[in-house]
Amino acid sequence: ALAGHITGTVTDVAGNPLWNIEVTAFRWNGSWWNQANNVSTDTAGHYDLGGLGTGTYRVGFWDEARIYATEYYDDVPNDIAVTAGATIPNINAQLAALPRNEVIIDFGDPYGLWVWMNNDSWTSLHSLSAESMVTGDLDRSDQDEVIIDFGAPYGIWMWVNNSTWVKLHNVSPESMVTGDIDASGRDDVIIDFGTPYGIWVRMNNTTWVQLHNLSPESMITGDIDGSGRDDVIIDFGTQYGIWVRMNNTTWVQLHSISPESMVTGDIDSSGQDEVIIDFGAQYGIWVWLNDTTWVKLHNLSPESMVTGDIDGSGRDDVIIDFGAPYGIWVRMNNTTWVQLHSISPEGMVTGDIDSNGREDVIIDFGAPYGIWVRMNNSTWVQLHTISPESMVTGNIDGLRSGALLSVEPPFVP
Repeated sequence: ALAGHITGTVTDVAGNPLWNIEVTAFRWNGSWWNQANNVSTDTAGHYDLGGLGTGTYRVGFWDEARIYATEYYDDVPNDIAVTAGATIPNINAQLAALPRNEVIIDFGDPYGLWVWMNNDSWTSLHSLSAESMVTGDLDRSDQDEVIIDFGAPYGIWMWVNNSTWVKLHNVSPESMVTGDIDASGRDDVIIDFGTPYGIWVRMNNTTWVQLHNLSPESMITGDIDGSGRDDVIIDFGTQYGIWVRMNNTTWVQLHSISPESMVTGDIDSSGQDEVIIDFGAQYGIWVWLNDTTWVKLHNLSPESMVTGDIDGSGRDDVIIDFGAPYGIWVRMNNTTWVQLHSISPEGMVTGDIDSNGREDVIIDFGAPYGIWVRMNNSTWVQLHTISPESMVTGNIDGLRSGALLSVEPPFVP
């Protein structure tokens, strides 16, 4: 039988060809994206995915050396219609270098905010302790801003491009999240200002738009339909349940039950974020998979959850604190359960702090243990002896990270 082909070239952002990039075709079978073929680019960056039957495909690109980010064709990913016997050319990709995350830590009074920069040094960010912090690239500079609620009477301030403080708002909010909800390349800041103000969005770092007049219980963001726009998943409490602001245009109810907590992550490498939801002790953890199906993940209700691709597989893993006596477990590649630690932590965040394509898990184990990092899903490294108030990650200086050193902030005796 005649076979279809998808061909193209893979380069870096400067146009240089990339060799030995793994290129995978995924075929839609009516309910799922299945791997159809897999090849590697040659020295000219060229690839040829052959042996394809008539159908709808998506093409993903993965760098085994973990220098460049995993991406889909056209970033979205777009569907590609293939007919047996025909070749679809010019399905090209430009791969960006992997992000380099800093760890921004609020050590509380009297220490304030500190940054673990480039995985090799400590820098003081501010003497005040924050109410909450989030990160996002608001100006498309490839550097994340740190958006900080300093509480009353200071309000919300931004650390922009790791150089300048800019006031965002006078009112201290209930909560904040970030996400690119209009696919502009700039992260928007979604803010719950509480009653009577409701939810407002700082769009493209230029304008304020009201999203809803109700103050929610919690909010998260993620691209759950693969459109290239982050959707806002909102828990409006027991009366209303969970609603999604889809593609910044429509409201869709996700569930009538108000959850304990929610996170997002692409756990099956489909190009769509899943919503992982703790519905409490009665129901346990469920996953809204590919914006189509509910799948139960676990019977137990956890203390907290975070997501990140900790083994560089292209699939986000779910790191779950089940509390005492169970400790921390990881749902690896949406297939197996692996215990990470027997101790239940105070808090967890993820970020690739050494730029190798694997997200590291930064864990606050509380006093007397302090902060430890699960590096590359293989080793434990202590980051600090003090247990912090909160932690976030983001690439605030746009630089690659160095090797992890055991260096503490200067305020430690």
